[in-house]
Formats: sequence, C-alpha cells, structure tokens
Amino acid sequence: MTQWPNPIETVVGLEMCRDLYGKNMGDFDLTTLIDSYDKTGRMIYNLAKSWTTFTDGRRDRAS
Repeated sequence: MTQWPNPIETVVGLEMCRDLYGKNMGDFDLTTLIDSYDKTGRMIYNLAKSWTTFTDGRRDRAS
C-alpha cells in the first residue's frame, strides 16, 4: 500500500518554506498552495470519519 504524505505535515513544511524562502520564491503563491493542502486535509479527515461510520453501520446490520 502506498503511504501518502500527511497533509498536516505538508502544510507545516510549506509554511516553513514560505517563512524561510518567501522572498526568493518570486511570484509563486505559497499561501494558495498551503490553503489548498489545509482544505484537502480536512476533507480527507471528514471522508475517513464518514467511511468508518458507514462501514461500522453495515457491519452492525450484517450481524
């Protein structure tokens, strides 16, 4: 199974890059990228939470 990077860790890394190298990044918009990763991480978390609830409910009905 492929291990995907944790979105929260990625956001922290991007924020560190922005803080350290922001002046050297030119017109690259790190703030938008950080915002996208933050929103994606929240969506993945909510999807995992919903999926767990859904599969637990199906298991309970099958018993």
